[in-house]
Amino acid sequence: SALAAGLQKDVKHMPAQPPPSPVVPVAVPPSTDPIMAEVDYDLNATALYKHIEGRRWDDAMKFIEDNTDNGRAERAAATWVIRKEKNGKLRWRLLPIHGCIMFGGPL
Repeated sequence: SALAAGLQKDVKHMPAQPPPSPVVPVAVPPSTDPIMAEVDYDLNATALYKHIEGRRWDDAMKFIEDNTDNGRAERAAATWVIRKEKNGKLRWRLLPIHGCIMFGGPL
């Protein structure tokens, strides 16, 4: 479709790395949901998030397809990836779905 072609053209012109996000103070209590988790971007970002960040959409889909039955795909999709400032303040907090939006995932 014309919309898909236009979006693909826009994605090609996106910078390789997104501009740094402004620091937004966020107070989010820890989850009591056993499937939700939180990982540090600099230490142990999930494979799913790294595929999304790298705009490797086929790899992201393959990860989901290969890990649906064992529950890894669901856990990765529900895992918050966080990044902190050097002083320990939260810089940002994203789920993989947020990364898909930010990095121009296919429709």
